[in-house]
Amino acid sequence: VERIYEIFPETEKLVAIGESLGAAVAFMALPGIDKTGGKIDFLVWDCGFSSAFAETVFLIKRPGFPAFFAYPGAFTAFLIKIIAEGVNLFASSPLGTVKKVNTPVLFVHGKSDTVVPYSMSAKMYRRFKKNSRAETDLYLVEGAGHLESILVDKMTWVEKVFNFINEKTMKKL
Repeated sequence: VERIYEIFPETEKLVAIGESLGAAVAFMALPGIDKTGGKIDFLVWDCGFSSAFAETVFLIKRPGFPAFFAYPGAFTAFLIKIIAEGVNLFASSPLGTVKKVNTPVLFVHGKSDTVVPYSMSAKMYRRFKKNSRAETDLYLVEGAGHLESILVDKMTWVEKVFNFINEKTMKKL
């Protein structure tokens, strides 16, 4: 973030657009960026997951796997990752970061997404709206699959994103 402002010192507003895993990572990084003096003014969250564990369970439940295997299978996989590599995927939870984020977030998700269910973005939106002081909105796109929202209706996507940014910018003036 600091490097962007160094290269483009005339930058007035910085918008981060995170897609899928990138949305979750960008969201979880926001509190750290704020603490270091960096400034991301808005985040567009597109098809992000609410927690790595919930996403893993969702993917295991896909056709071909018995539903009863989903929770113990995900739990076992996460434990193996901790034991083998010391990586705690249980901590990969944007839901756990909501109270620490003070950046306006527009949640976008395709309603036909079969990779990350749109209910995860809806859950993030509700939790964020309830627990954060920052502005937020939710834009669900009919007929859009994973990362297809902008492809299904480019004009509406651009309008929603720019309107969100403009509305939040005007409130700050």
